[in-house]
Amino acid sequence: MPNYRCYRSYKIVGNYYTNYRVVGDHNSLVDLRNKIDYVCDRRESLIKNEFGSNWCGNLVNYLGGDWYNVGCRGTIMNQSLDTENGPENLIINVESAWHELNGWRKFIEEKYSDIKFFYYSEGLSNYYETNDVEGIYFPQRYILFYNMIPYYYSNSNVEDLFTIIYSITKMKVDSVEKIEEVLSRYNELHKIEYKHYSTNISFNIVNVVDNG
Repeated sequence: MPNYRCYRSYKIVGNYYTNYRVVGDHNSLVDLRNKIDYVCDRRESLIKNEFGSNWCGNLVNYLGGDWYNVGCRGTIMNQSLDTENGPENLIINVESAWHELNGWRKFIEEKYSDIKFFYYSEGLSNYYETNDVEGIYFPQRYILFYNMIPYYYSNSNVEDLFTIIYSITKMKVDSVEKIEEVLSRYNELHKIEYKHYSTNISFNIVNVVDNG
């Protein structure tokens, strides 16, 4: 199991949570991990800011960039070098405001030409996104919320999603396109019987983007 290095946050910055899986040359992964450690473990932030040492702009500065020209509104929460689950990869978890830090991600990829960032993000208004087109690190494509607990499904086990929906609603579903209709009917029928939102069922699709 990966051994995470966690960092203090002086202020909560956001409403977007992103899990990065960075793959590529071993030496580059180790170098990036060590630089993140150096920046985030400092008692005094490299650049004065209201978020602390683990503010994403500090890493940009340490890598020789100008944080002002890179979207850095986020903090690095933890990181770990994973050598146990498939190909070696560096896990970085980031909390940010409004969106995944695509400018920050691309800046680091430019500094390390032999690494690649894959990510999975959860944001406002139940928006979910990944650039892992092949589903190697983030295979989840569908999210079912029941009693406020998320259940994740990929294309390979979508039949299990249909089965669990039927077990709850007693309404048959045979395609992803019909799920919203079935759940809407179910929630409408039960909104008087159950007073709390937590008893509702909701469904979300993960947006898959091919952004290089």
